[in-house]
Amino acid sequence: MTGPRSRVTTAIIGTLAGAALLVTGGAIASGQDASPSVMPGSSALPTAVPGSPMAGLTVDGAWARVSPMVERAGAAYLVIHSQAATDDALIGVTSPAAAVVELHVTEADAQGMMSMHPVPEVAVPAGGSVELAPGGYHLMLIDLVAPLEDGTDVELVLSFRSGTTLTVQARVGAGAPMASPDAMGPGHAEHPMPMGSPTS
Repeated sequence: MTGPRSRVTTAIIGTLAGAALLVTGGAIASGQDASPSVMPGSSALPTAVPGSPMAGLTVDGAWARVSPMVERAGAAYLVIHSQAATDDALIGVTSPAAAVVELHVTEADAQGMMSMHPVPEVAVPAGGSVELAPGGYHLMLIDLVAPLEDGTDVELVLSFRSGTTLTVQARVGAGAPMASPDAMGPGHAEHPMPMGSPTS
């Protein structure tokens, strides 16, 4: 014989089971997953979309030197700003305007001679800025598809170690005075350029 206490226990179990079915059924009917994607108390955070303000990187002041087709190479400059909490680095650049874009730096060697050479990356400090400018870090656009003409724009796609990708437009202009190859230093022998070529 079933006592009063057993009947009460059975009723409670039935009520709880019915409530569970209603909740699950509602989730299925609405096309939702009944299980939560983030458990309470977890540290999961939204993922930054590359190039968005959340990624913490912006670029301004992008420009490129005028470069006639005979030179087959050009130089571009810009400023990278970081609002991120961790250090980053520019690790690669592509452009439809050139077959290859390399990261370069111009610096003095042990004898005090200025030379230009490729670098694997350009560091971007957390909460700081780095300038790619004549006489320092810069971008070399090698094997130009067409001349870089004054007043036109050159698209640059910047890739960072964090996975962020930024696309910027560099305005072509005369820029700073250009030196002759004799004044460039021995490092420029890697990419011989005729008189009037873009320098760093």
